Formats: sequence, C-alpha cells, structure tokens
Amino acid sequence: ELTRAHDVVVVPVFVSEGYFAARVVPRELGLDGARFGQVQHVGLRRVVYARPIGTHPEMARVLDARIREVFADDGSPYSLVVVGHGTKRHPDSDAIVEARRDALAAAHPGRQVLTAYLDQDPKLDDVLDRCAHERVVVTPFFIAAGLHTREDIPEVLGLPTNQPGGPWRVGQHDV
Repeated sequence: ELTRAHDVVVVPVFVSEGYFAARVVPRELGLDGARFGQVQHVGLRRVVYARPIGTHPEMARVLDARIREVFADDGSPYSLVVVGHGTKRHPDSDAIVEARRDALAAAHPGRQVLTAYLDQDPKLDDVLDRCAHERVVVTPFFIAAGLHTREDIPEVLGLPTNQPGGPWRVGQHDV
C-alpha cells in the first residue's frame, strides 16, 4: 500500500504515452482500461492517471532551452537531431518526439531538424548519414540523464561516453 489517501493522482515520469505509460503502469496500479486524465476507483480510492510529464506543452520550450545552453547559433548551417527511445510495442511512442521535432523546426527556422530512435525507425545508427550539414546538434529527449543519454546514444554516434558537450569530429560531421 503506497498511500492511505482517498484521492490519488498518478503522474507518469515518462516522455510519451507509449507502452509503459499506457499499458504497464496502469496494469500494475490495477487501473482497468485507464485513460489519461480519467477518474477511476481502485478499492475505496479515487485515482486519476495523468498524462506523462513529457507530453506537457512546456517541454518543447525546455528542450529548446537545453539546446541553446550548449549550442551557440552563429548563423551557419546545422542539422538538429532529436533522439527518442521509441518502441514497436505501442503506436504512440514516437508521437511526442515527432511533435517536439516540429516545435524545434519552428524555433530554428531554415535548419534541418530530424528525429532518430534507439528502438524503432528511423534508427539512430544512421542519422549522421541523413544530416545535410557538417555541424550537427544532437539532443536526447529523455526525462533523466541515464544509461541511454550517457552511454548508449554517444556509443552509437561514436562519441565519448559520459561526456556531454562537444563538438567531436565523427566522419564528416562536428557533433
């Protein structure tokens, strides 16, 4: 028993309304057919299952702010890559990453803005081949710095692990 409260709000700390947020967590909480934002009764408790935090509209601004913290746009051309986890287990796992790509494209007009994923197409391992510019800015869209952001993504791209920043030369690109 996690709480004795009568009213409970559960906020999934995930990027998207994908497999874990839409299926696994509700199942483990005893929420049958949970829909985000809907009130359900579990025993004597009223439970509201909120949308994942990554879907909040402010996340687009947060993502852009993080990019601008580490990348000074001097006006020269660059490609911007938003990396998500993705999965083939749920059709909505990539929807929010694609929406964030669109928001970043609007915030960085005239720039090439791409998406890449660890577990679905388009895959991260060939993203540099799709980049039209020598300068490439890669921004992981994950809730926390962890294995994927510190090791998996840098490894796939041929970058040093556990060392955010750069740029590093990878083939014909400064990443």
